[in-house]
Amino acid sequence: MRSSFYTAAAGAAGNLLRISVISNNMANVNTAGYKSKNSVFSDLIYTALAAQNENIEKGHGIRMDKTDSLTYQPGALNQTGRDYDFAIEGPGFFGLLDPDTDNTIYTRDGSFEPVNIDGEFYLCDSMGRQVLDADGEPVLLSVNGEDGNEGEGIDVAGSIGIFKIPIQDGLDVLGYNVYAVSDKNGEVYSQANMDNEEPRGKLLQGMLEMSNVELAKELSQLIESQKAYQLSLKMLQTSDEIEQLECELRR
Repeated sequence: MRSSFYTAAAGAAGNLLRISVISNNMANVNTAGYKSKNSVFSDLIYTALAAQNENIEKGHGIRMDKTDSLTYQPGALNQTGRDYDFAIEGPGFFGLLDPDTDNTIYTRDGSFEPVNIDGEFYLCDSMGRQVLDADGEPVLLSVNGEDGNEGEGIDVAGSIGIFKIPIQDGLDVLGYNVYAVSDKNGEVYSQANMDNEEPRGKLLQGMLEMSNVELAKELSQLIESQKAYQLSLKMLQTSDEIEQLECELRR
C-alpha cells in the first residue's frame, strides 16, 4: 500500500488529538487557575530517496508526543468577596497535601473552603486536600470549635504558603489544575525562604485567578486543525482511489 496512505492517516490522527486539546482549553476558559495546554508534535521516521545523485528525504507524517502547558503566565484576577478565595499576583503556587500519597502537590487555583477533619477545621481545596503553610504544614483554622466559627479570629491569609518551583517546564499534570514535581523541576522552596532580590508573589484574599486561555487564539487554531484534518482525510481518499485504479489496470 502507498506510503501516502499511512502519512495521511498519521496526519489525521495527530490533528484530531490537537482538536481535543484545543477543545479542552476552550471548555476551561472560565475555570479558575487553569493554564492553557499546547500539543507537542514530532516527525516520524524519514527515508532517503536517491534522485539525480542527491539524497532527498521523504517524511512519513507526525505524531503527538505530549500535551504541555504553553505558559504559566497568570490569568486575569476576578474579585469574588469570599473570605476563603485567594489568588497569587505574580509567581508562585499554593501547596496542597495529597491524602493518597502524602506528597505535596501544587496549584494556582485558590478557591478554598473550611473542612472539618476530626473535629478541627482545616483550609482545603474543592477535592478536600489540605492547603499548606510556609512550613509545609496544613493550615489550621480552628481547634475543636474554640473560636465559635471556623476561622474566626484567625489570620487565614497570613497562614497560607506560596511556593516557588525553579523549573516549571515538564510539570506532571494531575488534572483539576493540580501539578506534581519531579527531580527535573528542581527543589521547591517556600517564598518565605527566598532572597530579597527574587520576585515575590502577592497573596490576595477575596479574589481568584482565572484561566490564561486566549479564546481568539484557540478559535484560530481550531479552524487550522479542522482544515488540516479535512485535507488529511482527502489525501486518504485519494490514495485509496489510486490504489483501486491500479488494481483494476492489472486485471
